[in-house]
Amino acid sequence: MRALLLALALVGCTAAQIDPPARATTAPTTVELAEPRAAVAEESLRCSERLALPPIADVVDARWSPDSRSLAIVRFHLVPSRFTITGHEEQRILSIVDVATGTVRDLNVATYPEWSASGGLLSYWRDENRSKEDEFLRVVRDGRTVGLVESTQPEARWVGEELLHWYVNEIRAWKDGQVRTVATVSLPAPIYPAEDTAFSADGTQFTVTRHLLSGAVQRYLGVTRTGEVTAITDPDVAHTEWSPRGATLLLRSRDRVTLRAADGTQRTAALDPKARVHGWTADGRLILGTVSPTVPGGDALDQFTVFGAKSLASLPNLAGARAFSPDGTLFAGVSRTGVASNQLELFRCGPAAGTETRAAAAARGTQRMREDGLRSLRPVVGAITQYRQGRHTGVDIGAPLGSIVYAADDGVVSATERHPVGGYRVCVTQADGLESCAYHTAHALVDVGETVARGQPIALVGLTGITTGSHLHWEVRQNGEVVDPLGR
Repeated sequence: MRALLLALALVGCTAAQIDPPARATTAPTTVELAEPRAAVAEESLRCSERLALPPIADVVDARWSPDSRSLAIVRFHLVPSRFTITGHEEQRILSIVDVATGTVRDLNVATYPEWSASGGLLSYWRDENRSKEDEFLRVVRDGRTVGLVESTQPEARWVGEELLHWYVNEIRAWKDGQVRTVATVSLPAPIYPAEDTAFSADGTQFTVTRHLLSGAVQRYLGVTRTGEVTAITDPDVAHTEWSPRGATLLLRSRDRVTLRAADGTQRTAALDPKARVHGWTADGRLILGTVSPTVPGGDALDQFTVFGAKSLASLPNLAGARAFSPDGTLFAGVSRTGVASNQLELFRCGPAAGTETRAAAAARGTQRMREDGLRSLRPVVGAITQYRQGRHTGVDIGAPLGSIVYAADDGVVSATERHPVGGYRVCVTQADGLESCAYHTAHALVDVGETVARGQPIALVGLTGITTGSHLHWEVRQNGEVVDPLGR
């Protein structure tokens, strides 16, 4: 599909390069917040009590069920392969974890899990051996397939027990085996993976982002019921993301954040250079802070502030999904157990949650990392989808959009710039002269010349440049020559 885009680019303008007719819109009201606005002081949230779970290894994504009792996780395991230089590949498996018992039930080779409002249905996207004739979302109940939903985008959204999804340039809704067309969108059809789409949590709005071959990015905001779209014209916006509640949209640039409410009003604040990592509370409030180097992770508590308020959150420095349960009582992520391995972690949250039991997990992770005999961390929590072989100059690691990218080793940031093919990249030069670069990022969380530690957040996963899906291209060079990052 990406090859088709390249071919079209050689003979003329692609559909993705044609803007829709301009539409008359009312300019949103924007309130600048140079300082956090005054608010009634709220009791701080603390997630410091680590829950005992059986080891669940190599988790790359996690989505909470609506009742906070289960996690749909994507994890990887090694399977033999005659197509890779290693003789194996990292296959992504969708599994369900019962939080109370720690039991795990495998479902399928899949990604993009999404729960219905009741939690009785789960949809997912198969990501192996895909072709245009096999563009389906699967819907399961109690592990049994109850629906195959034609879809041309992996992102979908449940509104109640109805599944919103894309088919070419139509927004459709599936329920109980029946499909209806909600709206025809006034844009050329989004083509996966050159363009990505996302619905708001309540399904009332959506975004479309087009990553053009020229390196330019076009962003649109639409109304699901009508399909009407307007362009997001701020050229500095590098990342958009919906709140887990309602229809609040986050627009991030290098130096500021903006929250756009469902009615179009906006609140904007400058980003503290030392607090560039964002997240969401269970009730949909934006939090901003700093994540301590995740080596091994879960061994430090980081302070986050709630956007526009005085309340605080103390969160363990976990990697990966970093998500609150819908009831706000648990916080999930992964801790590193090696340079490439990890395990699922759950922490209980509350005004003064329990005793701090992180030290034992941290000690185990540190010991295993020493036994690895390697320094370079896998820079994003994900599964390897392509190794360094043939003309491929790095290692591709599949990860959800917006995932945190971490420094593979200590060093100094040497580049934060756009590359013609690799999109936006962030490079770190290490003490031994190696330069480690992360490509296809949305934007950097660090500045050139800044000293970073191994495991420190440096960027967010994006879709910039020429990509085959949401992933990070990890490339390491020494004296200009490409070397294998996995052997360092």
